[in-house]
Amino acid sequence: MKTFDSERTLLTSIFLLALAVRALYVALFVGWETPPIYDGVRYDIFAVHILSGEFYGVDEPTAMKPPLYSLFLALVYLLFGHSLAAARMAQALLGSITCVLIHFVGKALFHRRVGLLASIGAALYPAFIFVTGKIYPETLLVFLLTLASLVSLRAINGSRRSQMALGVLMGASALTRPVIVFLLPFVVLWLFLAMKWRESLKALGAVIVSMLLVILPWTMRNYLTFHEFIPLSTGWGYFFWQGNNPFAYGGAVLATEETWGPNPPTGWGIWEGLSENQSSRRFFEAGIRWIKDNPGDFISLVPKKWARLLSPATHTTQVSGWNPELAKILLLPYLSFLLLALYGAVLSRRLWKKAFFIWSLIVSTFLATAIYYGGTRYAIPMAPALIVFAAVGVDSLFAKFSRSQYPRNRAASFAPHRIRRCGG
Repeated sequence: MKTFDSERTLLTSIFLLALAVRALYVALFVGWETPPIYDGVRYDIFAVHILSGEFYGVDEPTAMKPPLYSLFLALVYLLFGHSLAAARMAQALLGSITCVLIHFVGKALFHRRVGLLASIGAALYPAFIFVTGKIYPETLLVFLLTLASLVSLRAINGSRRSQMALGVLMGASALTRPVIVFLLPFVVLWLFLAMKWRESLKALGAVIVSMLLVILPWTMRNYLTFHEFIPLSTGWGYFFWQGNNPFAYGGAVLATEETWGPNPPTGWGIWEGLSENQSSRRFFEAGIRWIKDNPGDFISLVPKKWARLLSPATHTTQVSGWNPELAKILLLPYLSFLLLALYGAVLSRRLWKKAFFIWSLIVSTFLATAIYYGGTRYAIPMAPALIVFAAVGVDSLFAKFSRSQYPRNRAASFAPHRIRRCGG
């Protein structure tokens, strides 16, 4: 009982620390009611239109952005009025809850100490704090993926309810950021590797059916609105071309007269006379043609995309560009963090069955980046996995230091081989 009480006290303290850090950041560096910029403007307008019963869009219906984050904003606005301060506070609360969830992921995979280290790391993780002040979907996405990581640990043990819950959370994540569909093939592989094939088929059915049921209402809305099959988003082709064209540099290229040529699209990359989906297909075909004609250039772009993904302060387009001063400040700590995560991941290799889902968060993020483009913001979905692995690395190093300094004490309990094995 004492252990439970102390753990609860520690987690309450970490939650309050995370909340205080996020609130202070917004108050001092952003402003609670500061108007959103870039995509944040559209998400805000979408939420207002949802509440007013109008179409989902700005000036006309759209399927460029999936709806879950705008629904989240609409719920906040319904409760507190059209208040950006309320939206940012809701994100601060959601981000702080995520820090607690990361503790339970680390504890379930490894042990309590790793969970607490990961939770503290998440509370102070710069990218998590930064997106709290943005009207962007990343805070909601990380919450959903962290909860999915926790649920996956029961799903792999055969719990049908957990498998269904995993599908629901993956569907919700895809309705927040469609790129999460790159996670699905790795989940399929994981279920077939970790289970007997009959059980894996049942588990896979539970996951996929639940995921599709979550996505289906949005897909039906799109068909009724646009008379086209649009499962998640009409932005897929534009985003693909942005990372793969003659002007590609690793980030997102905007379609202008200089980069596209005569008659560039307007707004979100939509040509007059073409639907969103038709415009997207035009972009996709142009990107594919460029790759076929320049396979070497495409391959050489991949390291540049990954470098931007792993940079501590890289924006996504050539308009916003780099933040060189912030990058210099964060570079050494962030490289240290990545090395610790790599070290912890290597130590965790025997736990592949249980840790496969959080491994998949990392691998699928790198795959999506290779196909599209890179930026610090797009590394956020894999951050919970990196934080947990970094906590394993810190815990192991502390164990080695403790044993070398105090060989007769019980520091051996920190040793990597004490990590719980799958099913044990």
